[in-house]
Amino acid sequence: MAMTAALLAGAASSCNESPENITTAKANMYNVVVDESNPLAPATLTQDWSNFTINFGSGKFSGDMKASNGSMSVSFATGDMDMTIGKRSYEFSKAAIMASSHDVTALKGMYDNRTGALNIDYMVDGKLHVYSADSYSYFYCNPKVDSKPLSGVRFQVIPDCDSEKLTLVLANFRKTSDSYPVLLSYDNIKFEIDHKGDIEGKATSLQATDKNATLASEYSVTNLMVVARPSVGKGLVTFSMNGRNYEIEGEIFSPATTEK
Repeated sequence: MAMTAALLAGAASSCNESPENITTAKANMYNVVVDESNPLAPATLTQDWSNFTINFGSGKFSGDMKASNGSMSVSFATGDMDMTIGKRSYEFSKAAIMASSHDVTALKGMYDNRTGALNIDYMVDGKLHVYSADSYSYFYCNPKVDSKPLSGVRFQVIPDCDSEKLTLVLANFRKTSDSYPVLLSYDNIKFEIDHKGDIEGKATSLQATDKNATLASEYSVTNLMVVARPSVGKGLVTFSMNGRNYEIEGEIFSPATTEK
């Protein structure tokens, strides 16, 4: 996932060099499927490979998309969609798409050329809402320790669809503003998905994964909660460490502004 994002971001950075700058990419997209016709139906999380073409010269985005849950499997080509510069990223949309055996409607997507983040959502047969993302990496964060600002931290949520466990990665984490920044990973966090498609993992006590035993124990956490909200592109991490309480709110795309 990170490699795909890096390739997309790198291609985007040179989008003005040629009138026909075209990039193709393949990503194993996370697909959360929400049945909006049945409030009791649980959402599902699967992964499916999809292919994308980004033509920066003509400002077009297209993709060959796949998604599935227990009762539905859909595959379709979006065709070319105009990319426009939105408040938070490139944006594209299409009202209806021809797909074998299914109606695909209300497709909209966002692509951030600075980070490579890609989110697309659409309706299948007027009731199944698919939220598709190349990763749950939160680049724009508002971290706090004991309710006081703590700058620099970013995080990523990496679910394993088969084991229903996730990994939390904290990048540039500091215990306090004066602490040395470190990269931390917390593995095997059991998660569930609610009807809205929110992915939530919890752990009462967990030690960081690191070959350095001293570092791992030094960054042990308690009361860990990890939430990824694919429908809105936001995430939340809370935990306690060495008597301090941490809260990190994050967004995949930069917070919305009034500027284009």
